[in-house]
Amino acid sequence: MKTKNLLEIYKDVDYKKTIIDTLCQGIGSQHIYSFKSLLDYVIDKKYHLFDREEFKGSLYSDEDETLDLVLPAVRRVFGKVFIDQPSLFKSGGPFTARYKLFTMYFNADEFIDYLIDMFIKSKDCLQHFEHIDRTAETLSLIVDNYVADLVQRVLSIEDHQEAIDGILKQAKREESINEILNDEKSEEIL
Repeated sequence: MKTKNLLEIYKDVDYKKTIIDTLCQGIGSQHIYSFKSLLDYVIDKKYHLFDREEFKGSLYSDEDETLDLVLPAVRRVFGKVFIDQPSLFKSGGPFTARYKLFTMYFNADEFIDYLIDMFIKSKDCLQHFEHIDRTAETLSLIVDNYVADLVQRVLSIEDHQEAIDGILKQAKREESINEILNDEKSEEIL
């Protein structure tokens, strides 16, 4: 089977399923649905953002293609946020307001925008380290920096529950606005 890059995966349902199943290996059952939904979203709704000249080829010569790194980056960030969170959040477990806020700060759209920006900025930044897998290291640095930003956001908040309530309120407001807009579109069609 010929491998397909991110720009082609969404067109082939069977190949997409195979890629998603492969990336889900090792993900616990409590996270599978969320992770698959995230991958579906990125493949179906975000692939076009990578259809740019900057993403043709690889970060370093003779290494993985840049487009082949997007989904592994999504898997890595998902793991660091939802499965193996930073040690700062391990005390008290996943039920603390601080950990919940950390996970709520994760935003797939924001991460994809960040990933695009950092892929462009970091191309060839490890060019002098010729004895390591520079692509894997660059990808790791990009994800770790994004997760560290989420941690910093949480640490800058004094009242975690108030911040959670604010996020939930904003999400509810956006949902209401979307419902109104969808109702208006439905009325226009009729």
